[in-house]
Amino acid sequence: MEVKIEVRNASTVAAKLNDFAGNLSGGEGRVMKALVLLALDLRNEMIHSMQHSLRTGRHYRRRKGDRRGKFDHIASSPGNPPRPDTGELLRSIIMEARPSDLAVEVGSNITKPPYPAYLEEGTGRVAPRPFLAPAMDKLRSKIERRILDAVAGAIR
Repeated sequence: MEVKIEVRNASTVAAKLNDFAGNLSGGEGRVMKALVLLALDLRNEMIHSMQHSLRTGRHYRRRKGDRRGKFDHIASSPGNPPRPDTGELLRSIIMEARPSDLAVEVGSNITKPPYPAYLEEGTGRVAPRPFLAPAMDKLRSKIERRILDAVAGAIR
């Protein structure tokens, strides 16, 4: 599960920006910096939403010798971001920048099993506990505004 913020045809866009502004002098860098900062904001919002999710779900008791620790766990209720238990999902949320493509990716690096996707979208037996889509929705206007500002600044 990941979100991609990508400028399509980055080389064409850069060439047009160069043509328009003469010498862009780091305009691509300005846009890339904005993308990276926005991706970090998105990553942090995803983590924050999980760390502060309501403890309104099922209560799990730990058995003696459970490898996950001695503390009980209260899950989130359906529709709320997942509550951290072992911290593996929190640690897996990463941001990857690809300057050559003028793109960034934010998501979990857990693929086997793909349980972050199961949490985000739900399964036949488990209701969704989204953490990516709500973070993206919360930051959408900020993302759009900052990208437009960065592009406008690049062509000045």
